Formats: sequence, C-alpha cells, structure tokens
Amino acid sequence: MNQQQLHVPPLTLTNKVLIIVATVFFLASAILNTYAGISFDSLFGLSLSGILSAKIFQLLTFPFIQHGLLGMVFNCLIVWFIGSELEVHWGKSFYQKFLIANALVVAFVYLVISYFFWGSGSEVPLVGFECLCYAMLIGYALVFPDRYMTFMFLFPMKAMYFCLLLVAMEFYGTLVSPYSASAWVHLVALGFSFFYLKYLSMNARGKGLGDMFKKKTKRPNLKIIKRDDDQGPKYWH
Repeated sequence: MNQQQLHVPPLTLTNKVLIIVATVFFLASAILNTYAGISFDSLFGLSLSGILSAKIFQLLTFPFIQHGLLGMVFNCLIVWFIGSELEVHWGKSFYQKFLIANALVVAFVYLVISYFFWGSGSEVPLVGFECLCYAMLIGYALVFPDRYMTFMFLFPMKAMYFCLLLVAMEFYGTLVSPYSASAWVHLVALGFSFFYLKYLSMNARGKGLGDMFKKKTKRPNLKIIKRDDDQGPKYWH
C-alpha cells in the first residue's frame, strides 16, 4: 500500500542560525519582560528614533523579535521547510544576500513611512520574522511552482498556490492583530521579493522587467513540409 510521506528537507546552516538566534531572542525577551520588565521591542525592534539614536543594529535585529509562541513556531517551520530548499537551490551566498536585501528594503520603507506619518520622534517599532518568511514563500512559489505540497496534511496543491495561501493567512493575521500598521510594510517584502527575482530571471534571458507585461503573440502552428521529390501529399503540422 502506497503511503504519502512528509518530505522534511535538511536544515541548512543559514536557516539553522536564523532559528537559533530567533529562539534565543524569543526566550530572553519573554524572561526579561516577565521578571524584569525589560522590553526587547524598543531595544532591538526597528524605530526611527532608535536609528537616529545610533542604534544601527536595529536594521538587522528587528526580524528576530517575535510575539507569541504559535507565531514563532510557525515562522521557524517556514524558515526550515521553505528556506532550506531555497538555500540548497540558490546556494548559501545568494540566499543570504536575498534575505539581507529584503530586510534592508523593508527597513528603509518603514523608516520613511514612520517619518511622514509619525514624525522624526517615532518610537513605534517594527518587529517580526514575517518579512523574511514572505520573501521565502514568494521565492519558493517562483522557483518550484509545480511541486505538490499538502495543506494541513489533507489537501494536496501546487507549491505556488500553497505558498500564496500561507501568505494570505499570514497577512490576514497581521491585519487583525494590534500591529496592523506593519501590514503595509510586509506588502513591500512581497513586492520586492517578486520583482527582484523576476528581474534576475528576465535579465538572465536577456530581457527586462518590461517584457513581463508585454502580450505574447502566438505563432502559427501550421507549416508545410515539402518532400524532396515533390511527389505525393504535403504534410501539415
């Protein structure tokens, strides 16, 4: 009897480091907040006031601040299952650059939004692994669109739809949470990941992003093959 088995990719080095760092931040934040009243959000979360106070490290630490055990576990599973496949496919160097570029673009957009909506003294922090997870999901949907995955271990679907469904679920959760202001910044992560990977793909084929929106013209499928002796019927293909 054939049984479907869950494919568990090996946890790659980069993603192992991401999960370990996120776990350390999560546990330290929970313990210090409970027993000492110290919040990691203002210290390691990204805010305009923090950057203006020379806390440049916030540009790279903000994704590791997690709220809620369930969200932490879910995001780490995405890093493991989706991120590990991407690192194997792309290679460690490109994968790391992709994640860093995504984090920096999201950080820049958030700081600009903070300045225009809340002023230079804004202390509203941006936190969470979601921006990196969204990037991984979009990347996986583009690289492995026709792979089949099982949603909730019951419903098989193509990886493209699976990843888009997870993105929709994550984004909905962000919208209904108290931190809904970050939802629009997460859209930046989705858009940047999509167009950046599409640009690299089109550039590798000698095309630009503009070609992605051009309507493809269908070539006629019929042609005449003429026999050398010019005898007999002509064949249409």
